[in-house]
Amino acid sequence: MRQIYQYRYYGETYKNGTLTSHSQNMPANLVMNDLASGTAFATRIPIYQLGIQAVPGTKVYINSPNVGKPIIIGKTGIFELDLNDQSVITSLRIEKQSLQNIRDINYDDTYSASSTAYDEHPTTEAYLLVDIIYESEEV
Repeated sequence: MRQIYQYRYYGETYKNGTLTSHSQNMPANLVMNDLASGTAFATRIPIYQLGIQAVPGTKVYINSPNVGKPIIIGKTGIFELDLNDQSVITSLRIEKQSLQNIRDINYDDTYSASSTAYDEHPTTEAYLLVDIIYESEEV
């Protein structure tokens, strides 16, 4: 049975190197490293349709876990891919620098080496939304 799932990433905060907040991320435990490595999507593979909204310039790697050329989100900030059951997405990851850009916009560039913490009150001006349609064994 095919299901829809949405990931939302705004950034996360750290204090003295320890994760303290996930802001409004969905799922709540979604962090940059899981998106950059692709492990955030691993339980929902294969993907049949993909929709992404993100800051223009965000780089996404589809079916190329370690190498390959990225898809770069254009000036509208929207990317959609419907494979029409001709193929599937077997791996998906987001470039770490793109995720850092999103985090830095939302946390107002307040990171400093002396405080080792981002702003405790982030905005949600920049985001990554990933909508997928995947095959689920759940009924």
